[in-house]
Amino acid sequence: MKLLNKISRWFLLPSDRKINKLIKDFAAKTKIIQSDHHGFSITNFDEEGKATILWKDLEDVKIENGRLITIQHRKTKHVLTADDIGWYQLIQQVPPGFKSYDYAYVKNFFLNLTGCKICGLMAVEDKECLACGSAVWNPEMLDSYDSEAEYLKQEQICLFEPIDDEKIDISNRPENGFQSDPTWKPLISREDLEG
Repeated sequence: MKLLNKISRWFLLPSDRKINKLIKDFAAKTKIIQSDHHGFSITNFDEEGKATILWKDLEDVKIENGRLITIQHRKTKHVLTADDIGWYQLIQQVPPGFKSYDYAYVKNFFLNLTGCKICGLMAVEDKECLACGSAVWNPEMLDSYDSEAEYLKQEQICLFEPIDDEKIDISNRPENGFQSDPTWKPLISREDLEG
């Protein structure tokens, strides 16, 4: 049995070195954006380096291909993507007055999002939730789940399961720029997470 475990780990799972490299690569590429009506800050996920930028100091802001925002700040060009944490909130907080910014695109983008049955936020685009990352139920999932309800319940348990000493909080409060779906009802209860 030990030999089988070693062989399966060797063939199927990445080594600890590869896992650490993947984590470091993710941390180096991902930024955390915190924005408000005054401006925003950009922090690298690995917490090295931070830039604080006020809206009034920007020359221009441009959104491209619906997934990239370019910010011209003095002689520095900041490029942020939809993969950066806080991006969806940032694109909604760009104040009026930037000639290259497509305000209509952003408004229509959020108006066309639908509710996620897992996290309860208005964040579903192209059969995937932009907030929790879950796939929208489709009949092909019957290979892995007995029903849509079973799939949704399993995904909600994974999403809302508390980490360490965190309190149980099954809610759909607005988050990262996504609004709550007023029709959402969780399929799990506190008992599902306490057991």
